[in-house]
Amino acid sequence: MSFTPDLTKGNTIKTFGNSMAPIFVTNDILYYKKVAFKNIKTNDIVIVRKNKDYFTHRVIYTGDKYIVTKGDNNLHNDGKVYAKQVVGRVYRIKRKKNYFAPKDLYRTQSLFYFNEIKAVTRVLKRHSIPFLFLKGLPLYLFYTNNNPQRLYSDCDILVRPMDFLKTKEILEEAGYFHIETTPVKFSRDGIRPEYAFYKKIHGFPVIFDIHTEPVFLMTKVPTENLYSRKLIDAMTDDYLAERRIITLDGRKYPLLSPVHLIVYLALHFFHHNYRGAYRLSLLNLVIHHELHGEKQKDIDMLWEHIARHIHIYSLQNIVYPCFVFLREYYQTAIPESFLSEIKPKGYAAWYIQKKILTIDPFTEQTTMESGIERFISVFIMTSNPIYTKLLSVCDMRILSLTASLLGGRIMKIVRHIKEKS
Repeated sequence: MSFTPDLTKGNTIKTFGNSMAPIFVTNDILYYKKVAFKNIKTNDIVIVRKNKDYFTHRVIYTGDKYIVTKGDNNLHNDGKVYAKQVVGRVYRIKRKKNYFAPKDLYRTQSLFYFNEIKAVTRVLKRHSIPFLFLKGLPLYLFYTNNNPQRLYSDCDILVRPMDFLKTKEILEEAGYFHIETTPVKFSRDGIRPEYAFYKKIHGFPVIFDIHTEPVFLMTKVPTENLYSRKLIDAMTDDYLAERRIITLDGRKYPLLSPVHLIVYLALHFFHHNYRGAYRLSLLNLVIHHELHGEKQKDIDMLWEHIARHIHIYSLQNIVYPCFVFLREYYQTAIPESFLSEIKPKGYAAWYIQKKILTIDPFTEQTTMESGIERFISVFIMTSNPIYTKLLSVCDMRILSLTASLLGGRIMKIVRHIKEKS
């Protein structure tokens, strides 16, 4: 959200644009305060003056010498922001005649969201459906013991494929609507890897993503020629069998076990092509929490279990870059011996060094860019034999997806030409 404020009139500015909607929108009045650079935290919203332009964006990364900011609705970040470029931190917003603080908006949304999570948890338990939260608000609350400082967009639940239809029925009875997130309806035996369900609570969107497998490859195309279907099914059973039960506000919720959670969050980071600072930050938080106060022998054992899990499911190439990014940007205490244990070899190692570790993890991508890049990474980095991978390139379902993506791109170009002519 860019603007040219008159800073001579005090500590307020008027905004325009939608890069930070719905936190604030055009014509909102933002109140800000000066802040010491060392006190700026991730998820603070700051006013920045850079190259004679002003913008108000969220802090997505904090380092010793610089921070990185990005508009919530922008794909690209604003680059490195230094202390002298920070004008102030936003603490209050005026919209028409109403005043509110960003933290109050976050608190209200998380309250409504968590009430829905409690209700869905209660019904799933009553129907004896094995499930767990892959990620989302329960995970955040458990590891931080605080309300989130941003709006949460979805909550991911893992169930067995055989339990999906009953889960769907439960959500629909609770007022949720199934929404399509992809034009390509790939399924196995009629069940897809992921479904999204949506409803509004007091104006706030609440979304549950129901997973029938730990999604980390491609949700829009078949992947049996790229990665073992037996391993995916085994992983689903493994995750549900070793659930960790936590307590929040006096109620119990199932999460992934610590080993599975660390590996899954690394897989999730891969699923987004190693992009999204908050995904990396969350994994750093989980690792720090699990290691804090533990004896060295227990820490060593945890990393041994993580490495064993990675090898069992042939995930070395896929998760290795995530742990390298964690060490580079967050100085996460990841042992060198662990990295050596899962270090890729051969052509995959070259590809990761040249194409993956050069990625800016603070950017995002369009759907088409993301899908194409992930397919290339999956093709190169998974462990299936090359001849089975080549079969996937000729799969009609993949060719159909490619045509769909290219067709959408062509139509967008045509519309753009018409608008300009």
